[in-house]
Amino acid sequence: MKVRTTMCLASAVMAIGVVSWPVAAHADAGVSGRLCADPTHECTVSVMGGHAREVAYSGVDVTGAPGVRLRVAAYYVRTDAHGKLTGLERFAVGDKPVVVGETGIVGTRLGFPTVQDDPAKVPSAWIFVGPDDVTMTNLGTAAGTFVPYGTLKPTVLGDGWSLEKPVGQTIGARIVGSMIDGTYSIEYQDDAGHWVNVTKAPKPEKDKLISGQLPVSSVWDSADVAQVWVDNPSQPVDIGYELPRGLKHHRYKMRMITYGGDGLIVVHKWDVVPSDHPKRASYKGTFREPYHRGRRARQEPTRGTRVAMSCRVLLGVGPWLSRWRWQAPDGEAVDRETCASPDGPAMGRFGGGRGVGSRPHRGVAGRTGDAVRGGHSGWRPATVGVDSRR
Repeated sequence: MKVRTTMCLASAVMAIGVVSWPVAAHADAGVSGRLCADPTHECTVSVMGGHAREVAYSGVDVTGAPGVRLRVAAYYVRTDAHGKLTGLERFAVGDKPVVVGETGIVGTRLGFPTVQDDPAKVPSAWIFVGPDDVTMTNLGTAAGTFVPYGTLKPTVLGDGWSLEKPVGQTIGARIVGSMIDGTYSIEYQDDAGHWVNVTKAPKPEKDKLISGQLPVSSVWDSADVAQVWVDNPSQPVDIGYELPRGLKHHRYKMRMITYGGDGLIVVHKWDVVPSDHPKRASYKGTFREPYHRGRRARQEPTRGTRVAMSCRVLLGVGPWLSRWRWQAPDGEAVDRETCASPDGPAMGRFGGGRGVGSRPHRGVAGRTGDAVRGGHSGWRPATVGVDSRR
């Protein structure tokens, strides 16, 4: 009898151990591992509009295995002088977790703080948005996306000259990661210790501004303030300045400044030596996106993701929902029944499974293109036609 009891206990322990193995392995896979566990749903994290900016909210779409609970986060991208990724630094986390709906998609939003909350903090022209457990170690298998990030403190890539710079001509300090309407000035400190404005910005020409040919201009007739007109933070622009003739051949301190809610912000500092024999130098490299799971996922969404995105577009037609259907790229029609789940894709733009509750189409109306632009480039809706069955 004792032998049987011992054997039963041993068998039970072995059974528990065997049953626990998959659970432990599943837990160790991390958020991205659980999100990507269902092969019928592509696992992605995409930002609406394709870029983000400080002191603003951005819509975020998450696709993957239904039922997975996660919290999205944003990470500063740190690079070397050649644009190679060297580190990720988490700086923003979603207000609350979200749960992927039955159709394999959920929408939420992520708020980005002002850089003035911590003046010592150096922002980044690019950020990574994904689950809140991403590190440099697991980045290769993490679901997420790199997006340009605009702030009042853009990244300065240099001005094309070494320490010794020309006098009496415009020099372009190249920046990336600026925000549209951002204003900047460049100053040098004279021998008396006073800061002197040496900004050189072209006058605003209406035709060039409208056509996008003038990325930077002066603010009205004030040539000592340069204003950025580029909407995409990843596009480098030059802030011009000119060292006056007559300066001594020694080091002068330089700075680029802007103004925010708390006053003056120093964007960047550097030294110059005015010279009649200046020497050219290379600009720093812009960020080069490494190969990772999120980059692969942008190539071709799975059927589960395509159906979820089709539902987003289909629900955008509102009153005609019961009469219309959407033909997915693989030829299969997506109709009301497919999208009718309470955890459906349109229900979750700004929350968990149920999203905005009693107004399920609020997040879709007028924004049917967002689902396509938000990190799923290359996929486009097929055709819309009347469903003869209804």
